[in-house]
Amino acid sequence: MHVPNASALALLALLLALGPARSAAAPEAARTLPTASARPSPALRATAAPLPGGCRPAPPAQSLDAFALMGHATTDYPESAEGRNFNMAKAAQKLCGSYIAPGGTFSFNERLGEASRAAGYKVGRVFIGERIVPGYGGGVCQVASTIYDAAMRAGLPIVERHQHGLTVPYLAPGEDATISYGALDLRIGNDTGGVVQLVTSARGGRVTAEFFGPREPPDVRWRHLELAHYAFRMIRIPDPGLARGKEVVEAAGQDGYRVHTWLDRSWPDGRQETLDLGIDGYRPSPRVVRYGTGA
Repeated sequence: MHVPNASALALLALLLALGPARSAAAPEAARTLPTASARPSPALRATAAPLPGGCRPAPPAQSLDAFALMGHATTDYPESAEGRNFNMAKAAQKLCGSYIAPGGTFSFNERLGEASRAAGYKVGRVFIGERIVPGYGGGVCQVASTIYDAAMRAGLPIVERHQHGLTVPYLAPGEDATISYGALDLRIGNDTGGVVQLVTSARGGRVTAEFFGPREPPDVRWRHLELAHYAFRMIRIPDPGLARGKEVVEAAGQDGYRVHTWLDRSWPDGRQETLDLGIDGYRPSPRVVRYGTGA
């Protein structure tokens, strides 16, 4: 993490908010699982127009001498899924530049609205029960997860967060966040005493979320304890339209997990804390294969 230079700070404007997070001691036996690394944030640059899949931060309405990069997170995605990539870029552009007022709360659903066909979103992949199926707005949850990860690294309190029903490929179990308009939201508070701003982008195979505000960020470390592992099952479907001996994999299948997660924070003033983020359970998703029974 770094503090933006003066020219970059001049581009930023004010932001959103909340109250204190939970704190609890984590057992020494907790095993650290692989997580997505936080990459250093590139310096923000002035642009004449909004960036594709991102935004041009508005000029500040007040002095931002104390504004610093509070938290940064990046998640990767394959660029081959056109509808999903379009949805992520559209959502990131809509959310970019959001403010959290001192003591206020950022609501993902309130800010973005419904990621529906009527709102211009395309078909991507969504989770329904134990299956991964086509659905409008698929991919928007990766933007939510990246924002959640950045908020945790910024030391901002989380008012509301929900896990996915299945594991996601871009973050470790216990670090993700899902949304469902009208039902499940991601809400982030602002306890910094000043304005906080969210800057997001989705392009080039990466979703990035950054929080800027008046407080120096903590050093953070995610820790996970795997409590259970559920292997996926196999579903084989006869298909007379396929020749005998031929098979088509419709779904690769993925395992399920039950994971306890903690976040260790070390603040610049020497304060240490461990947040107990609770237990998340993820279903296994079956491997589905069609096999030929035709001539």
